[in-house]
Amino acid sequence: MSQPPASGLNGVKPSPRSAQSGSTSRSGSRSRSEYEFCTQPKEPASSASRSRAPSTLLSPYAPIFPAATSSSRAPAVSAIGTASSHACVRTMSTRSTPSRCRLDSSWRFTRAGARPWSPPSSIGLNVFVESTIASRASGLARSQSPIHASLRPPPYASAVSKVRIPASQAASISANASSRVSPLPKNAGAEPTPPKFPQPRISRVTRTPVPPRYARSMSATLLDVEAVRRRFSSLRDGGFVFLDAPGGSQVPDEVGEAIARTLREASANVGANYETSKRVERIFATAREDAGRFLGCSADDVIFGQNMTVLDFSLSRTASRDWKEGDRILVSRLDHDGGVAPWVELAADRGFVVDWIDVTEDLRLDYDDLARRLDERVRVVATVGSSNAVGTIVDVARVSELAHEVGALCWVDAVQYAAHEPVDVQALGCDVFITSAYKFCGPHLGVAYGRHELLESWRPYKARPAPVEPVGRRFEPGTAPYELLAGFSATIAYLESIGGMEAVRDYERELGQRFLDGLPESATVYGLQTMDGRVATFLLNVEGVPAADAARRLAERGFGVWAHDTWYSLGLREKLPYPDDALRVGLLHYNTPDEIDRFVAELASL
Repeated sequence: MSQPPASGLNGVKPSPRSAQSGSTSRSGSRSRSEYEFCTQPKEPASSASRSRAPSTLLSPYAPIFPAATSSSRAPAVSAIGTASSHACVRTMSTRSTPSRCRLDSSWRFTRAGARPWSPPSSIGLNVFVESTIASRASGLARSQSPIHASLRPPPYASAVSKVRIPASQAASISANASSRVSPLPKNAGAEPTPPKFPQPRISRVTRTPVPPRYARSMSATLLDVEAVRRRFSSLRDGGFVFLDAPGGSQVPDEVGEAIARTLREASANVGANYETSKRVERIFATAREDAGRFLGCSADDVIFGQNMTVLDFSLSRTASRDWKEGDRILVSRLDHDGGVAPWVELAADRGFVVDWIDVTEDLRLDYDDLARRLDERVRVVATVGSSNAVGTIVDVARVSELAHEVGALCWVDAVQYAAHEPVDVQALGCDVFITSAYKFCGPHLGVAYGRHELLESWRPYKARPAPVEPVGRRFEPGTAPYELLAGFSATIAYLESIGGMEAVRDYERELGQRFLDGLPESATVYGLQTMDGRVATFLLNVEGVPAADAARRLAERGFGVWAHDTWYSLGLREKLPYPDDALRVGLLHYNTPDEIDRFVAELASL
């Protein structure tokens, strides 16, 4: 394949490193090396201006962050990599990237002795366990069963149950639920029938047909969205219409209740012998299982963090410990800058080269351009799962295949994608996959998957006594936000109770097509014009109405949308034709057809 200029789009060749640099060779042999350390940069005075020249988009923000003045350097701690045995035979290396041998099993094999991932059959409804002491007054030497208090919301509940009942009388409703294996005994006994609560269900919608100008009625099998909305305090009155999903979702009450209850009843750290510490351990284990099921991977390979951007900055530096000056990184123009800036700053520190993967005229990823730019110096191909600006979905499986052909990693920012589409990282074939729960009705928490063999090969940035098992735990420095992990588990339980991401995807596609069909002629949508190949996120302008004015007027009329210039997609902005700002409209599964019809009517009246 042809190799692009070594300078990348920034037009600047990598800065030379010290002649004594001892970074690890491409063959994987590890030696002593030195790393550059920068002083703490000053806070930026303002965000990057729209007038910034295109040539600076893949350069570090030197005008904002002054160059580091410290010349301190420290030798890297030497470590000996160990290669675990695999289910397929291949030449092993301590390189961070996959082997270049093209075996069909290279990217999806299960290591020998490991427990393969499979969907568990039941949900761990009981998380807190309190042991009771047999009454002395009875004079009997009988033992009593533990008392279970439910933390995770069962499918019929809208909030965390506070009812405490003896396990000997509790029914095993977990056997019929759809989440992880309970950490508590299965022979818990019989439980009284739970109270009825409005349960979102799959049903066939038979609404009054929408007016002809809105083009179509929704007659497919969809969510019972009204039952869904009753689980959100912020949606019950139906007053304000939230169409700002790419900026964050509304949160069901049960998620907030789980967070609050954890703070009340499980305020401790892991590793102690008392009950609150054991509760925290169960919360942690449950959250890993839930994340593994959501992502389609083993719980061992899950990494939690503050958010996607923080995880990206941290893991990118971990992955690049043994890379060499002049190695190349490809990022996509569809990417949010949270998935670009980590590589740009890393390249500035270590002498790497960053280059764009272009987009087509209809704002899809240009896979031919990706193929042309790949060579053996490319260490990672970073892309989004779907654009947070225009909604385009990227064929991650195709990107993974192309990247692996040259031994590069496929690294996915899936914050927007995972909120709208079912995820199976094994089928996608990617090496790293990062998302944030706040986009799919959860707390502000980052969740990542790393290919197991890759994580085993990395040396993490961590406190040395901190846990190293499971392997994903190595990359979670510091004390975890246990209350947010409990909220995350409640989020997954909520999504599963309404039919899972498959039901969410199908409903949102119908809703998105209704929106596109109903738009007035004065509206221009940038990118794909149907729901094929996209999620329900739209970038548009209304003729004759500045986007900022439109957003303000719509907010006054009860509709929440934003106006912005780049939407943090700096590379994509160069391909968008509008002069200043554009409106972004993002739908989620709690939006209703009536909300969409009223919104497009307001657009027409601007």
